[in-house]
Formats: sequence, C-alpha cells, structure tokens
Amino acid sequence: MFDNASVTTSEVRAGELPAENQRLREELSRMHAWASRMDSNEEQRPLEARRFHAAPANNRSGIMLLDPAGIVLELIHGIYGFPHSRLVGRQVFEFMPAEVAGRFRADLESVARNPGAEACSEYCVVDASGAERWLDCVMTDRLEDPAIQAIVVDYRDITDAKLAGERLALLESIVESPEWAVVSQDLAGRILSWSPGAVELYGYTAEEMIGNQTGVLLAPGQPDDEPAARQCIGAGGSLRSYPTARLRKDGSRADIRLTIAPLRDQRQRLAGDSHIAVPRAPAGGAGEKMESAAETFLESRPLPSRNQAKPIGW
Repeated sequence: MFDNASVTTSEVRAGELPAENQRLREELSRMHAWASRMDSNEEQRPLEARRFHAAPANNRSGIMLLDPAGIVLELIHGIYGFPHSRLVGRQVFEFMPAEVAGRFRADLESVARNPGAEACSEYCVVDASGAERWLDCVMTDRLEDPAIQAIVVDYRDITDAKLAGERLALLESIVESPEWAVVSQDLAGRILSWSPGAVELYGYTAEEMIGNQTGVLLAPGQPDDEPAARQCIGAGGSLRSYPTARLRKDGSRADIRLTIAPLRDQRQRLAGDSHIAVPRAPAGGAGEKMESAAETFLESRPLPSRNQAKPIGW
C-alpha cells in the first residue's frame, strides 16, 4: 500500500516529465545544429584557404625584404612567376636587365647608407616566362628596426600603364612628324585637327582647314572616296588603306597612301575617323617602306580617341 504522500510525489513527477522531455529535445536539437555548423565550417575551411591564397596570387603588388647586398631575405607575394624558393637567397639584380640592375644597385646602396632613407623609382624585371615587367618601387631602410632588419621594397606592377604611355608617346611622335599627314574628322566629315605633317603635305594651315572638310583636297571632277571608307568603318569594318591622290594648295598633285581609321570616344563609341596619309614613292624606295610601315602600324594600333577631342590644330 502507498501512502498519500508517495502518490502525491509520483503525480508531481509525472507532471514534470513532459516539460523535461521538451527541454531535452530542445537541447538535442541545439547540439545537432552545432554539429552541423561544425561540419559546415570544416567544409568551408578549404574554400576559405583557397580564397585567401587566390587573393594575393591575383594581386599586382608585393613586398620584398632585402639585405644591403640585394639578396632576397623574404618575399610576400611575388609577381615574378618564380616559386618562393627560387628567389629567396638570390640577388634581385639577377632578375633585371643589366642597365636596370646597375641603377637599382646604386639606389639600394644609397638607401642602405642612410638609416630610415627612402627611394622611389621604376625598374624593369624579367619574369619566369622571360617577359619584361615594369615595377613602381618604394625602397625603405629598416635595417635598424629589430623586428625587420632589412631594406623593405614595396612594389606594384605598372607594365600595362608603362606600355600604354610608350604607345601614346609613339602615336604623338607620329602626329607631330612632318612625314605623316594626320587629320581627325567628326562623323559629318568636319575637320577637327590638322597635324604639322598635313601642313607639309597639303600646304594648308590648321587655321584654314579646321571646321572644313577634306573635299577641298580633291581635284575638279575627282570623286570623293572618303565617305565610302567612313561608312565602311562606321558599319564595323576594318581600317581602309589604299593609294589615291589629293590636290595641294598650290594646285600640284600629291600621290599618297591613305588610311581611314576609326576614332572612338572614351566609351569606345565611334566619334569620327582619322585621315592618315603618307606620300607614295617609287617601288623599293624609302617612301615605299614608310607606306608599308604606316599601314602595318595603323592596322595593329588604331589612333586613340583623344585626337578627336582636340578641336584645334597641333
């Protein structure tokens, strides 16, 4: 026989069981969720590691630690294409053209002689593929810093900008050359710019020609061939280059090799065209070589859109 107290205790305990079971289920659910997160984290770690390594691998800058003799002590993300072990322990000059290596060595020695000194310059290096790459470097003396004890070279790859600058300089030299007549025109054929070479070839000054059209260069009765070439490149065609003739201001005939090249604005929209002419010459002569060079150059390097933005003569 159970006394009344025992019955009462059992009833109370029975009443508590559902709530306790619910707490246990909730705790088990939390443990399952925690375990799932742990599994997810384990799966995520390799991805995060790949991302971590991919970020510097696709970066265009890096840091080298050098001793005063130019030996690489440490490398944080190299862009040379060489493995870390290939660079550390070797002189950085080994990866530079001879004329650049001498300048880098002189700059390094100057920085090493002056505690805390800093030097900024551009240097050419040769990467693992044998290609030359240009680096913008900041060289700082940290030899007396106990945590570093090296010369820190912070660099970034500027190859694309360097080559673009050289190309632009070449284009500008062509525009300024008396041997190349370079004329930019808008979509309606109005002349926007008139180079010194055009003055030399045709006899008209920039003031006389800007705002006019190149039709003034046609002999009486001569059909205008430029609108057809302009229409072709406007429809997405390639450069048009062909032999033709134009009339100089003094009435004499100029036999030329004419190339019509598209001009595009900063958004790469067609904004006009360039009339580029070189005098034709007898076969085998220097002039013929210049014609061939002009055509090859223009086919591979169309003139930049900056020309069309100049409504004045050069």
